[in-house]
Amino acid sequence: MNYRIGSSFQLGPGAFPVIVSILLVVVGAAQIIRAVFSGGEAALQIDVRSISSIVGALVFAGLTVKGLGIIVAIPGAVILSSLASGSARLLPTLLMAAFLTAFAYLVFVVGLGIQLSLLPEALQ
Repeated sequence: MNYRIGSSFQLGPGAFPVIVSILLVVVGAAQIIRAVFSGGEAALQIDVRSISSIVGALVFAGLTVKGLGIIVAIPGAVILSSLASGSARLLPTLLMAAFLTAFAYLVFVVGLGIQLSLLPEALQ
């Protein structure tokens, strides 16, 4: 993606992501510095299962949204990310997956006109 940043008087479409990225780096660095120099308690243990299920859900959605459509990508990502919680129940997870799929379709396809396929390519 080659979005122009523009000038300080006329910002281009690439300026906002760059500005937000810089702000996030500054806030993250400030948090790290504060954590290192504060005499507080040690950090909690890293929950590998939760992190891997969230990252796996993002990777799954990214790899499947074009080929399999949002009807597979979004529910799959929701179900994978629900594995991060040890107390996730099936019915609320499926209801959330259905709601988010419908919401994404209405916002991105109907509202914004983005070309996302609803169904997998084999079923179209």
